[in-house]
Amino acid sequence: MITALAYAGSMQAVRIAFACVICVASFACSQADSAAAPERCDAEIEKISSGFGARGPHEVGAVTVSNPRWPGQQVSLYFPEGISAPVPVVFFGHGNDLGEPKFYAALIDHIASTGIAVVFSPYLIGSNVHVDRYDAFRAGVDVAVEEWGERLDLARVGFVGHSYGAGALPWLAHHALVERGWGTEGALLFSLAPWFSLAVSPAELRELPEQLRALFVVFEGDKVNDHRIAIAQYRGLAVPDDGKQYVLVRASENEGCKLPARHTLPQSVGLRARDDALDERVLFRLFDALAAWAFVGDAAGRTVAFGNGGSEQIELGSWPDGTPFVSLVVSRDPQPVHESSHYLFQVDDRDGWIRYGEPGGDAVSPGDAAPGL
Repeated sequence: MITALAYAGSMQAVRIAFACVICVASFACSQADSAAAPERCDAEIEKISSGFGARGPHEVGAVTVSNPRWPGQQVSLYFPEGISAPVPVVFFGHGNDLGEPKFYAALIDHIASTGIAVVFSPYLIGSNVHVDRYDAFRAGVDVAVEEWGERLDLARVGFVGHSYGAGALPWLAHHALVERGWGTEGALLFSLAPWFSLAVSPAELRELPEQLRALFVVFEGDKVNDHRIAIAQYRGLAVPDDGKQYVLVRASENEGCKLPARHTLPQSVGLRARDDALDERVLFRLFDALAAWAFVGDAAGRTVAFGNGGSEQIELGSWPDGTPFVSLVVSRDPQPVHESSHYLFQVDDRDGWIRYGEPGGDAVSPGDAAPGL
């Protein structure tokens, strides 16, 4: 049910709610990044030493430039050192209230170490207007290309995002691939627990090029974003069926050691966020395989990223005692594992959040009760 707010004081309260609700629900507020992560119990798990999921051979450098749409906020480029030729580039969309690269330090470092540049472009976290947020995201991408374009191979581009930032990826992909003409030799989309995708129409999605390869990855323990949101985006993405796949990550536990599959799984810091074996065996491995297929046509990458539930895709190895990790669930016809009521942001709330994000908008979704959480 959509609730109309009749007076300015209530509207201001809701604006504050939007800025805070996602981070509260996902236990990932920037103010909480100093909180101790759960004690590591996976230190004995063997790390991936080679191939998909293993750290690449490159040290990682970084440079910054100011975002013209968000004065004082920096756009960052992370790049593999020791490569003189232009390299493929990934544009990274962060979660709400996670506008610093430190929140995704391990994932960014991994991608760049493999020979792919990463542009981290913060958006206007304090704004309730989605168009302004998206514009700031795009402005950061564009200024990064203007500043460092000679380092970037814009014929091979990717889009990686988490939560709110993942929801923005289809819109950014249209800007980059259709409006700017990038990605002619390869394009990928790696969407992690996405929030609603706004500001892009079904017609624009149909314009995305066939060479785009997309993985939508959701987490079994997510209580923030309804899996139906990701399913709708997966189904609405107008690329051939063999160019997209939906992956459910499940938690593993062995002898009291837990590897949770929470909404915060992609994060390195934040309350209840940590780097553990699931990052390497799921996120890093799937991204590497997706990039290998999308950018160079690697057949092994296709088998791991788009294996339709084959063992090479879904099996994650074993605990030190030989007990297998809980495998991934992969589908081309995904179904949700929980009722919508399980989640803070439910798929049917989308229209309310669109209206809330319009300039002067005064209608919002039931999620506005979040300040009472």
